[in-house]
This record gives sequence, structure tokens and C-alpha cells, in this order.
Amino acid sequence: AIGNIGDTTINNGASFDEIRSIIESKNMSPLDREEALRVVDCVELLTENEAPLKRGFLHKFNDVLSKHSWLPSLIGSALIRYFIG
Repeated sequence: AIGNIGDTTINNGASFDEIRSIIESKNMSPLDREEALRVVDCVELLTENEAPLKRGFLHKFNDVLSKHSWLPSLIGSALIRYFIG
């Protein structure tokens, strides 16, 4: 929770558009940026279609996810937002 005197804001996850903005602002190679955006597109498409998320569905993005440790956290945040509704 983030707050100041009398006000509290609870952020239940990042939107996919917010994640894209963060990716665009990061200092990363153009190839990594493209791959990171592809991960976000993939997860967003699966959630929009309410497709079951199977174990290992992000395996093909392992390289970019391991290089940029902040990215899995953001994707997890978007999934939390999706599951909470």
C-alpha cells in the first residue's frame, strides 16, 4: 500500500499497457525489447481469450526473462490483476 496522510492506494497489479511503457523506458537492446514486448503480447492474448495457462508456456521466452529479472515480476503483477478481476 502506498499512502500519505489519510489516503491509501493499493495497486493490485500492473496493466499490460503499463508494462509496455516500462519496457520502452528501459535501457535494453532492440532485440531484447522486441522479445520482451512479445512476452507481454503473448500473456495478454492468453488472458484475453481466457486460455488455460499451462506449465512452461513462457519457456520460449526464457532468455529474455532471465536477462531482465524485473520482467517476470511485472508479468506476474499483470497476471495477479487478471486473476483478481
